[in-house]
Amino acid sequence: MKRYVILFLFSSLTVFSQTKYSISTTKNQLKWLGNSSLGGNGHDGFVKVSSGLILVSATNQIMKGNFEIDMNTIKSIDEKAKDKDKDNGLDEHLKSNDFFSVSKFPKAYFTIEQAKASIVQPNQYMVNGTLMIKGIANKIQFPAEIIFEGNNIKVKAIFFINRQLWGITYDSPSLFGFAKEAAIANEIKLTLDLIFEKQP
Repeated sequence: MKRYVILFLFSSLTVFSQTKYSISTTKNQLKWLGNSSLGGNGHDGFVKVSSGLILVSATNQIMKGNFEIDMNTIKSIDEKAKDKDKDNGLDEHLKSNDFFSVSKFPKAYFTIEQAKASIVQPNQYMVNGTLMIKGIANKIQFPAEIIFEGNNIKVKAIFFINRQLWGITYDSPSLFGFAKEAAIANEIKLTLDLIFEKQP
């Protein structure tokens, strides 16, 4: 009986020793880039991470995290998009059912399940988690630079996801039996530059 009490107290102390870090609403960037299937001629822009929280242990280990992405904020910034459509119709097209079906799925979600530190390179981690877009959840993995700096945590990462895994197949080269210049590459490049602030 005594053993179980000790284990319970230890697990309780572990939970209570976790520190919360919330994402800065003014200092976060999630940039996207989509190219044609033959490379180049693509568009890039941003979408806002509207909320995010990570839990960190007393030894600065990231235990878990949850993030919410506001798909209504998706916005292209490249000059090609502006020149092509002065009303910025590309943004509305991205929000349509051809792509992210934002009216039905206004939020995307990412959950950190593990952030494993490199034993060779300082501040380098392999992040594993689940990304949900359009109500479809898929496991993803990507390398990230995570720096603990005072009361802040800085996260930077560059990685790719395959849009087909989330049911986004519009103008996919996979739909054609040959190379099509106008086709849109399945891979979307994502660049993260996030700051998390320690909570009292």
